[in-house]
Amino acid sequence: MMQGHRARLYFPNPMDKRARAGDHNFVNKLQKALALSGWTLDICTAGPVDTLAAADADDYALFLMQEPAHAKGLSLRVAYIMPFWRIERTAERWNFDVAHAAFDPSRIDPVEATRFAKYWAKRKFDLNPDDSRRDGTIYVALQGHIGERRSFQVMSPLKMLRETLRRADGRRVIAGLHPKEHYSDADMRKLEELRRAHPLLDVTTGGMEAHLRSCDFVVTENSSVALMAMFFRKPAIVFAKIDFHHVTLNVAGIGVDRAFDLVAGHAPDWDKYLLWFLKLKSINAGAPEASDQIAARLRALGWPLE
Repeated sequence: MMQGHRARLYFPNPMDKRARAGDHNFVNKLQKALALSGWTLDICTAGPVDTLAAADADDYALFLMQEPAHAKGLSLRVAYIMPFWRIERTAERWNFDVAHAAFDPSRIDPVEATRFAKYWAKRKFDLNPDDSRRDGTIYVALQGHIGERRSFQVMSPLKMLRETLRRADGRRVIAGLHPKEHYSDADMRKLEELRRAHPLLDVTTGGMEAHLRSCDFVVTENSSVALMAMFFRKPAIVFAKIDFHHVTLNVAGIGVDRAFDLVAGHAPDWDKYLLWFLKLKSINAGAPEASDQIAARLRALGWPLE
């Protein structure tokens, strides 16, 4: 057995403390996967100084939701829903391996897919997908930096909201602010100007689950809300690059007008996609085979595990 290899895991406080205490399921499975090849895992506190130090280190390393600091580093991220995780070469979600994989619904067992989707809908949202409704509203899930167009976006979130309002066709538009984002006074003033100009626009914070239960469809840059909408069997229009683009209406590919023209009738096989994206294309830290999956993924990404 190979001896002497060491890996570092960079977690922010207090996640690092939980991991050292053995109270983090994924890390426990990661440690087991490494130990079976004679490796040890050091759990480090992530921060500016630690990340700079990591860039100078020669150890294999995993960084939570950060770009790897060196050639032996990888990025780690929850696949939107615990306990599903991804290990990737980059922190850019639209460049994850799954983003470039082909989704073929004909290869997915429909019975298993329905069982999987209903189980997780119930567990996460206490939801029977068949009970969701469409009451004539459009849910626009906003993220941060709403006045700014970033490199992976077709346009800024504010412009996206304006384009949605132009095509609302008498429907109420709910612009949902992210509860953990900070919005500048200037951005909030622009939102208020839009609200005054459009009586059918409501600006809210939080309440994602309630809005998903009742909306007709979702509009967003690349918020995870578009993925959550699939559990409610609601379509989504996305204005930015993302890893779960396969069954969304992507403005970058088809344009704004075409996306809104198609959305009312857009009904891919949500259940099959959720099973493929979550179960078949990620690591389930709660599954008995999680350590084997982690080891296989690390080997595939170039780590010399036995």
